[in-house]
Amino acid sequence: MIYQVPQNHVIIIERLGKYSETKHAGLRIRLPFVESPKDMSHWAGIATKRKRLSYILISQQEQVMDTESQPCITRDNITVEVNAILFWQIVDPIKSVYEIENLPLAVGNVALTTLRDVVGRMSLDEVISERNRINTAILDELQDVSEKWGVRTNRVEIQGIRVPEEVQDSMNKQMNAERERRASILTAEGSKEAQVLEAEGEKAAAIL
Repeated sequence: MIYQVPQNHVIIIERLGKYSETKHAGLRIRLPFVESPKDMSHWAGIATKRKRLSYILISQQEQVMDTESQPCITRDNITVEVNAILFWQIVDPIKSVYEIENLPLAVGNVALTTLRDVVGRMSLDEVISERNRINTAILDELQDVSEKWGVRTNRVEIQGIRVPEEVQDSMNKQMNAERERRASILTAEGSKEAQVLEAEGEKAAAIL
């Protein structure tokens, strides 16, 4: 049987139930009844089954995974909802197929666990102000875990952080109080400078 493998896709071929070879892009030949493609059709969004030719394409293109909003507890015991997007791709299809049963599910679960763990080591102020630090920490930890599955995590982006309304109200009050305090300081400093200038003017007038 002659068939074509598209660019950035592979097919895992088994012979008599064992791994035989990886078919990369181009025209390929498969021996019917002896060779068969590894069925990875349960990999939603990554593996595509071509029914007419009975083979399964595994994509090596970059995948985008949205964790949606997840409740995370910060180091100072504040529950926040954090949304992150993960960009990853398969770089070693053999590991991806044979080292883990359901790769997309595993990557998603590890991403969620890592997100909660990283946020849990940070205070609320750090979570809000240091998104790049969160991105880097999640990326590093995901790389360590997913490498054994033949996956490369390219980048992680925190999309949104939502805090409870009462906490947000408290933060707004603190910011308003801080602005008022700074305004009072500036007003006092301005008044002091004006008094100094006025005194210097009176002194100069007295000398004249």
